[in-house]
Amino acid sequence: MAKVVTDGRTVLSKGYGVADVGRRTPVDPDRTGFFLGSLAKLFTTQAASLLVADGRVDPKADVNDSLRAVTGTDTCPGRPVTLHHLLTHTAGFDSDLVGRTKARPEDVEPLAESLTVRRPPRVRPPGVVAAYDNYGYALAGRLVAEVSGRPSPPMSTSTSSSRWA
Repeated sequence: MAKVVTDGRTVLSKGYGVADVGRRTPVDPDRTGFFLGSLAKLFTTQAASLLVADGRVDPKADVNDSLRAVTGTDTCPGRPVTLHHLLTHTAGFDSDLVGRTKARPEDVEPLAESLTVRRPPRVRPPGVVAAYDNYGYALAGRLVAEVSGRPSPPMSTSTSSSRWA
């Protein structure tokens, strides 16, 4: 499936292949759902890299320097979580995927809320162990949205501070 949106307007919408192999149902770009899963990590990494290249984010600075809606406490004094840690799966968060998938976009909670409500515990200091980290990437996505000023839905417009540990 391909969908291209410019300035909030769809300029291309086309389905490729089949949505149901057994029934040979073609992909309908307006009705067939695809889970993006880890593909979103590629876009997050690219956007974060552009902010680093523009000098808007220091990849080795505490992420709390860039985040407003979601911030954290220093559970490992002197070893803050950095964008580098988030993008290399070394932030030290526990991995928990339960209850995070939604079939309908309207059921997805705002990112800042999800990052607060579904915050996993920190189980190790940052930079020690690489462990696949969806939460860390979601936090990196929130950082990109806040620094760039271009939030992508679903996003919270709240400026209240939440704490992660």
